Amino acid sequence: MSKIKGFTLIELMVTVAVISILATIAVPSLTSFINQNRVNSSRDVLISTINMARSEAVNRNKNVVMCGLNAASNGCSGSLSFNNGVLVFVDKNSNQVYNSADDTLLKKVSSNEFYGVPNISYQDNRNIQALVINSEGMMHIKKDGNVNLIENEAIMSFCKNESKAALILKMIGNPLIKKKVADCV
Repeated sequence: MSKIKGFTLIELMVTVAVISILATIAVPSLTSFINQNRVNSSRDVLISTINMARSEAVNRNKNVVMCGLNAASNGCSGSLSFNNGVLVFVDKNSNQVYNSADDTLLKKVSSNEFYGVPNISYQDNRNIQALVINSEGMMHIKKDGNVNLIENEAIMSFCKNESKAALILKMIGNPLIKKKVADCV
């Protein structure tokens, strides 16, 4: 008599059940992992943009402005919102407004480079219009039309669902990554 090789229907059903249980456990963890990586990547894009702006300000001995990109992608939006991206330029006439005839465009970061992170905000609810970095590399905030040095720190939150990251901006030095993040605004 020959021996029959193969799986029984019960063995197949048990295997499928085990795989579906493991998939049910793994998929939410994978989604959370992907969201956290997107949040961290968005934060890293902003860190590299700020570091580039600071370097250019010192090298060119001019103010460099970083502002939110307007919907037409040709100037500042009036807030440091990342909905349309970010604009970085050398502000030759020190008015903190991008004018393609007068100012030198250094970098335009599209909103796609923020990896779909919908909530990038300031935890203290400041209405920040732009970051201004002077020729000495010191960071200023343009708020309500006035440009002032960052006194203590400005904390930026990056949030997507339950995934969070934060960045601390200070008057001098590199932006710092904040390990413990409060709830997003």
